[in-house]
Amino acid sequence: MLRYRRLQIFVAAALALVMAIGLGGTLTPSHEIFPFASWFLFSLVPGRRSEFEVILRVIDNKPVEPGRPFRQADFLVHHPHSIVIHEIIQKLGAAEEARDAKTSRALRRQIEGEFDPAISRYDLVRVTYKPVERWKTGRVQDTAVVRSFATGEN
Repeated sequence: MLRYRRLQIFVAAALALVMAIGLGGTLTPSHEIFPFASWFLFSLVPGRRSEFEVILRVIDNKPVEPGRPFRQADFLVHHPHSIVIHEIIQKLGAAEEARDAKTSRALRRQIEGEFDPAISRYDLVRVTYKPVERWKTGRVQDTAVVRSFATGEN
């Protein structure tokens, strides 16, 4: 009987601990503590999202209207769908907004290393969109040019 009582106490304590960690996860930025589940399923589906993109503007000395997004330039860049390049573009946007010229130059060199030599001008833009709407229709809410660059400029 004592063994059964200890088992009951252990199970109750374990459930209380899991529940406390699950609810406590809502205080973290990601709203969960892996591997414990949050109690609020899909509470963080974003209504709006904002990120940076590189838009190619001049190719072979000819303006491209509308500009071609880096991710859609399969024959003009080496790795258009690379998550590493996507993260570098996000860091470049943050460096430009912080006016960190040294970091910006280093990140631009990495991005320009992916370009075909025909690309001579590109823009760094901040795109604001609703993820589900963009996925279904491709439509974005707002596009703002952060800065324009010529390939190889300092």
